[in-house]
Amino acid sequence: MANAGNYTDSTDTDFTGNTYNIKKDVKISAADMRNALHTKEKVGNKQVYSTDAEGTLSAGSSDEYYPSSRLAGANLDALRDALDKKQDASSRVSAFTGNVSDNTKYPSAKLVYDKLINLSFFPKGTILMYDGTSWNDNVTLKGWYKCEGQTVAGYGKLPNLKNRFVIGYDATNTPQRSGGSNSTTLTTDNLPSHNHSLTALTLGNEAAHTHSVSANTDTKTHSHTFTGTNQTGEFGSYGMELKGGNGGAYGVKVSGVFSLSSNKNGVYGHNPGNGEGNLIHFSMTPSGTINGNGSHSHSFTATSGTGSKHTHSLSSSTISATGSGTSFDNRPSYYALIYIIKVTDAG
Repeated sequence: MANAGNYTDSTDTDFTGNTYNIKKDVKISAADMRNALHTKEKVGNKQVYSTDAEGTLSAGSSDEYYPSSRLAGANLDALRDALDKKQDASSRVSAFTGNVSDNTKYPSAKLVYDKLINLSFFPKGTILMYDGTSWNDNVTLKGWYKCEGQTVAGYGKLPNLKNRFVIGYDATNTPQRSGGSNSTTLTTDNLPSHNHSLTALTLGNEAAHTHSVSANTDTKTHSHTFTGTNQTGEFGSYGMELKGGNGGAYGVKVSGVFSLSSNKNGVYGHNPGNGEGNLIHFSMTPSGTINGNGSHSHSFTATSGTGSKHTHSLSSSTISATGSGTSFDNRPSYYALIYIIKVTDAG
């Protein structure tokens, strides 16, 4: 470089198309060196703003232009903000796979840490499970609350998931719908269709047999009244009467149902005179009352007749009911966790 003093940023004609060598032992002033180092490209390539936005350096223009100190300073501020997670929201990376190009902007380690530690990337209304023994709303994790049915400002009423399972929604179970119970009691409507079989019972007798009976009859004091048929008759008499010669029943006394008959047939006697005599006649009708012998009983023992071998058929019967209808727990094996919900917007 023959003369560094002529190497300025005011014109390109001083060095365009010429080769300048700095000669040995030639002294260059500090001012000349500053000018030489300051003007390294064509002045026309210098730009204050690389895009329409003031203070923004476009990566697409870096191959043709060099930034001025003003532009470089402005973008250094942006670089410092980016390293301190202060870049604008549009420059952050939400997700990527593979290699990232050199001009892709991505968050700083601090920003990633802040997002992860607060789970702020989850959308509002996200529900997670927490394995712990206690939880302080909005303290254990900022923006997160237990799902216990409480009301939170800016969100509203939270779902109450204590002692509940979560089920995926469908046309019947729409979002935020609850139902079911921990226990149930079966009714006949819950039972499958079924029958109870009852085989007809047959009662058999292995052989002919008898049944013995022993009993007493008890009779109180009583009487029996009877009336008979009038009966009459006669029988002959025998006597002797020497005095007067008449024969007959002499010396025979009759009374009651007996009397002397005028019929002389069958009379036998000795009468030298005329041989006459009398028959004895009777007439009676039995009647009266037989008195009982007081209160008494009659004992008897009997044996029934034997029967042939036979069976007894049972055509129908009733099966006795059983069971108590006690409710039972229908939950599967479980492990209790704390449900938490995010009540703030993702950010």
